[in-house]
Amino acid sequence: MPYINILSLSHLKIAEFGKTSKLPGYSLEKRNNYFRRIYTSIYGSASGRGSCAGGLFWQLLTLGMDHVGDGYHVVLEQCPSTANII
Repeated sequence: MPYINILSLSHLKIAEFGKTSKLPGYSLEKRNNYFRRIYTSIYGSASGRGSCAGGLFWQLLTLGMDHVGDGYHVVLEQCPSTANII
């Protein structure tokens, strides 16, 4: 069963996570806490040689691109506290 050897070398990536600003009750503090919990878990797993190897949130935009955002977007220049967590 060679496919088992291939699967055992794979690492888990947490991808396309986020917190939408379009729902009632949203706050930057809640998003930061959410990101902090996820990135702390990812780092703990990766640094402890666990199965998780990285994470990728949805969606990074730059200044002037807010019009294409879907509520999950992050503009690091506008949210330095979120940038520090990432």
